Amino acid sequence: MKTIIYPSITVISEGGWQKKVEEIRFFKLKKVGMFPTSLNKNERYELYQKAKELKIEVPFVHLRNDMGRDEIKYLIDNFKTKLFNVQIGRAHV
Repeated sequence: MKTIIYPSITVISEGGWQKKVEEIRFFKLKKVGMFPTSLNKNERYELYQKAKELKIEVPFVHLRNDMGRDEIKYLIDNFKTKLFNVQIGRAHV
């Protein structure tokens, strides 16, 4: 079995994804994962626009509970996304 590890755009702190986009540009990455965990829909589409400008593929996305079929289709159509995961319930820390 082949293992593939993708660098990822993670969204934990404010302004974090913008830094990741710049890293993708700097390192000329072509495929990355995406974890838009703390972004609302408008913020996610801002991230998606920047990702489109980079002409990257996003084969894996962590879904949020407010992402609908239209957004999932958008990811598949624009970034060749094939793999998704979703957190069910609340994480216990």
